[in-house]
Order: sequence, then C-alpha cells, then structure tokens
Amino acid sequence: MKNNKYVVYIYNVCNVLMHEKMKPFILLLTLACIVSCGSNRRANAFLSHMDTLYQQNPAEAIIAIDSFMSCHNDMSQHNRMLLTLYRLRAQNSVGEPFASDSLARKVVEYFDDNGSVEEQMSAYYVLGSVYRDLDNYPEALADYQKAVALADTTDGNKNNAFLNRVYGQMGNVLLRQLAFNEAGVAYSLAVRFACKDKDTLGVLLSKEQIANVLYLQNRRDEACKLREWLHDEYLKNGFVREASKVLVPNVSTLLGRGKVEEVGRILRSYEEHSGDVDSLGNVVSGLEKYYNDKANYLLAKSDVSGALGYYRKGMRSTDDHEYREAFLRGLAQTYKKLGLSDSVAKYSELARRENDSAYVELSTLRMQQMQAAYNYSSKETEALVAKSKEAEATTRLKTVVLSFLVLLSVLALLF
Repeated sequence: MKNNKYVVYIYNVCNVLMHEKMKPFILLLTLACIVSCGSNRRANAFLSHMDTLYQQNPAEAIIAIDSFMSCHNDMSQHNRMLLTLYRLRAQNSVGEPFASDSLARKVVEYFDDNGSVEEQMSAYYVLGSVYRDLDNYPEALADYQKAVALADTTDGNKNNAFLNRVYGQMGNVLLRQLAFNEAGVAYSLAVRFACKDKDTLGVLLSKEQIANVLYLQNRRDEACKLREWLHDEYLKNGFVREASKVLVPNVSTLLGRGKVEEVGRILRSYEEHSGDVDSLGNVVSGLEKYYNDKANYLLAKSDVSGALGYYRKGMRSTDDHEYREAFLRGLAQTYKKLGLSDSVAKYSELARRENDSAYVELSTLRMQQMQAAYNYSSKETEALVAKSKEAEATTRLKTVVLSFLVLLSVLALLF
C-alpha cells in the first residue's frame, strides 16, 4: 500500500510539471541551466588560458582579464577570485605598484577557506608583494614566509620556480631594510631553487643580486669579480642585454683605479645593448645614476664641457636627493678643475643641503619601518593573547566535562 502511495504522488507531480501553465517556467529553468553551463565552460577555458598567459605576458593578461571580468558578471565566485589572483600576479610582474591591500586580503581570505595549497601560497605571495610596495616590510616578510611554508607542504619539484621568485622578493625587502647578511641568505636560496628549476637566467639574476649585497657590504673587489664572471656567463648563454648592464655598477670602482678606457667600453656597451638609453642620450626614469657615471667618465677624460652637460642633465631629470647630491658634487669638482672658486663653494653647499634632505628622508623611512614593525608585533601579540584565551576556555570546558563524567561514574557505582 505504501508503495502505491509513492507511485500516485510521483504521477501527480509529473502531471503538474506537464501542465500547460508550467511549461514556460520549465523552459526558462532549462535555458538558465544551459546558459549557466555555457558561461562556466567559457570561464573555465579562459582561466586555463590565463594560468599560462599571466606568467608569459603579464601586460597582455591584465588587459584580457579586465575585459573578460567586465563582460561576465555571472561567473562563479571561485572563478572570479582566481581571475583576480591572476590579475594581481600579473600586476606584480609588470612592476605596477600596489596602492592598497584590501583586494589582496580578500583574495587571501577566500582561498584560505576555499582554495588549494597552490592557490593559497600564490595569494600569500601577492599579499607580501603588496606590503612590499606599501613599505610595510615586516608584514611583507611574514606573508612571504607563509607562502614558502605552504610550498614546502607540496611536491617540491614543481615549486622551484615559485620559490626562486619568493626568496628573491624576500631578499629585496631585506635589502631595503639594510639587513645585508639576511638578504644574502635569501638570494642564495633563490639561486638554489633556480638551479633546481634548471633556470639559467634565474640563477644569473639571483647571483647578480648577491653582487649588489657584496657591494653594499663594502666588499668591492668580490663584487667586481662576481660581476665580471656574470658578464661572461650572460654572453655565453645569449643574454646580451643583461651582459651590457651587469658591469655598470663597477664604473666608480674602475674610475678610482684609473681604468678609464675599460669604463668607456662598459658605458658604450650599455648604451648600445641595454635598451635603457635612447639616441639622444636620455636614460629611462629611475636609472639617472647613468648620467653621473657618464659625467665622471668624461671628466676623467678631461672633457669638461661634456661632464658639465651630463651633471646638469642629471639635475633636471630627478628629485632623488641621493642622485642630486652626486650631481652637485660632480659640478663642484668640475668647477674646481676650472678654477672657479665661487661656483665650487656654491655647489658644495647645495650638495650638503641635499645630503641633509636625504638623511631626513631616510630617517623618516626608518621611523615608518619601525612603526610598521611595532604594528605587526602588536597584531602578533593580540593573536597570541586570543589563542591563549581560547585555549584556557577549552581547558575549562574539558575540566567541566571530565568532572561531570567522574560524578556520573561515582553515582553509577553508588547506585
């Protein structure tokens, strides 16, 4: 009898569904399912393509992702968050600085609960890069460490390229904090994982960062020798652009040793092959130190007018206090050669003021870094206190439950 009731119920439901008035609703539901499936298929296909494109051509990936997301508002939340993660990774790759951590934090929070280990470590890497751009170095290092810890839980062989990038970024952050020894360790780890990945260019670029650390540690001879070795290795492997750049930091050391002709060869190679200097002798923004190197070289060759031209070009091209101080000192030195004592005094005083401004700027930056470190430490302390309170509450609950069980056992024995 019970089975007969179920048969009748199913029959009645079918009759209702097949009713003429219900057919439009059934049709709409079917169409919605088809559209949804089609949308998800398109999103999945696009995601598969972006997974490769954001690494190979990040600038193109940014344009494609922005266009796709603006036209497809019906994709699943997971697909949307994945595309956001790829977009953030691409933005980091092209060197476009992050202005806020809000979007990256949302991505981390989402993948912490809903993502794979690979997605989580990628999200933490992005968040670390955001805090790097915001000069919050303690938070940046903490998030990079989380990315490394997650990478260590997966198959190491497929994460070598990723770990090379993370340790390279950690080295950059430590270098900004003037933690030279720690930065050297991070870059050495970057070299190690690039070797494991059989990435020749990655190995050489990471070793070039080690040369920077040696230079800042005032180990100039070691830095120069490493750069000379890197120059030969770059050329051997066909990296002409990198080879033309790697010896430029040696210029000031070589001029101090009187190797003027060698400096000339280095600068000519840089101008011809680096892509940083145009036909008018203008260097790309951020690399204005080239003007100082060029002016110093010309001054060493007794080309006073050429040196003055490049020192002045440098002064017009940048607001960086450190660069401006170098240009002003160069001008003072040039006028000293010309025997113009008034100009020497003028530019020496201007150089001193730039030095003071650079000191104030550096002091302000250090204070901001200390404040960021304090804020991070406070957050860690609050988290530890919260965990401690939670542990205490759990312990109290366990004690109450255990006491209750003991009481029940005693009562059972008595009765």
